[in-house]
Amino acid sequence: MSAGRGWFGLPKIDPEEKERALHDPGPPWRVWLASSFAKTYLGLGFLISDGIIFASWLGPPPNWPGLVGSLALALYLEHLLWQYLWYHPRSYGDTPASFADRSGTTGAHAPPSEPAGSAWGARLRRGLHPFPYGRWTETAERRRKGLAPGPTEGPDPREFL
Repeated sequence: MSAGRGWFGLPKIDPEEKERALHDPGPPWRVWLASSFAKTYLGLGFLISDGIIFASWLGPPPNWPGLVGSLALALYLEHLLWQYLWYHPRSYGDTPASFADRSGTTGAHAPPSEPAGSAWGARLRRGLHPFPYGRWTETAERRRKGLAPGPTEGPDPREFL
């Protein structure tokens, strides 16, 4: 073992750096699991399931309509699961106010990207973004605690657009 190396050839850690790491350990396990770990492995699971669906329809007589329909349904269900867990309105240009009336978001309550009176656009938005907030987002945590959806201080982001 050399003078500057510890066990297994790893560098020795400065005691001050070790103290700083103990006092500020980083995000809790639940936050890490719900963000980076779960997003990575859920995406990998989606890819594997899509590959299984693709391979199962390419038997000796390939069934192209079944393949297209099954993949379309699987991709939509994967999109819904992703929206349920991690959808955040600001990441798609929506505002929390656009989810206030989900029965028929038209007219004065229509989001800026949708023309007033467009019932088709409202149905499409409900199909693509059926949940106001993802279950594992900071906004959902704040709503479960009875707080406002986001920080109320600071500039309004709509003022800059």
